[in-house]
Amino acid sequence: MNSTIQALSATTPLSILFLSDEFKRAVQRNWKGSKGVMPELYSNLIRSLWKGDVSSIKPTTFRNFCGRLNGDWKNDVQQDAKQFLEFMIETLHEDLNANFNRTILQNLTPEQEEFRERLPKYLASKREWQRHSHRELSPIYDLFGGQTMSRLRCKTCHFVSTTWEFFSSISVEIPHTGSATLDQCLAQFCRDEGLRGEESWKCPHCKVTREATKKITFTRLPQYLIVHLKRFRNDDYGRVARKVHTVIDFPLRGLDMSPYTLPPPDATDQQRIAQLAAPPERAPDPAMTPPYVYDAYAVLQHIGNDLTHGHYTTAIRDRMKKVWRKYNDTVVRDIEPVGLQNREAYILFYERTSPVDGGRL
Repeated sequence: MNSTIQALSATTPLSILFLSDEFKRAVQRNWKGSKGVMPELYSNLIRSLWKGDVSSIKPTTFRNFCGRLNGDWKNDVQQDAKQFLEFMIETLHEDLNANFNRTILQNLTPEQEEFRERLPKYLASKREWQRHSHRELSPIYDLFGGQTMSRLRCKTCHFVSTTWEFFSSISVEIPHTGSATLDQCLAQFCRDEGLRGEESWKCPHCKVTREATKKITFTRLPQYLIVHLKRFRNDDYGRVARKVHTVIDFPLRGLDMSPYTLPPPDATDQQRIAQLAAPPERAPDPAMTPPYVYDAYAVLQHIGNDLTHGHYTTAIRDRMKKVWRKYNDTVVRDIEPVGLQNREAYILFYERTSPVDGGRL
């Protein structure tokens, strides 16, 4: 909890929101969240952290309430920081979700899907984001929300089916041995993946199971990008395997996500967009416009050999003093960032150097 909260606290616009009373105007007391309680408790926690009148705090009320919402946080057994991070993002989102009460959109008909498949991908991605935002819109998703495009292609008839998915963080595989760079992990995440055997795809055109390829592309990138390195895997019996200690070399400055994104519309696509799109759809979208360059501002680390044992710490870049600082429970000290690319790095927090305007922060 400590390591996760420190990383979220270092997300400046998020803390500014909860340090003021601005968040109260966005609170929605709906059944999917905490009925507005979590934002109040989180605001109290952030204000206590940023007030700076004590060396450390013990957020007992906050932790107890988290345990009421999710029983995993009640006991003293070590849990996964990634799961707690997802819990915090989703709970705060639901409590601040301005569109939660809208009617559910109907699924596209086969004819509508076929029409969407023929659209320029830039325009189709925009429309899918509008469909997602119809019921999911909050300051939390403004900061962390992105979109991927997954394209399945039948190797027999070459029929293509595209789906779009929302993300608030991405989880990338890392090699079991040796070493790797974050760019190599991202390239693996976005590679053309062959689907065969049990993973074969039932092609809607062929009407039978076929070998296929799958490729993921980032179509929207958020202002704050969270990258989770998958250091824990289940063994053949479903038990949590030991930790993968592979060192991943990741940049602290200048992470360029452009190679993994949807290319800008070419001249033909621009002409079709001008013909098919409404004026708001033709407007430039910062989340879909390069450059997609990020600097790290927090690195959450796991020390230990598996998920049930060990310890979490977080290193955070102090923007004002231009130093990195390590938060280890109640102990805080300045560190040299050159040592952060080690086998303990678990969750990486990046801020886009060209800000994305979410529209309300």
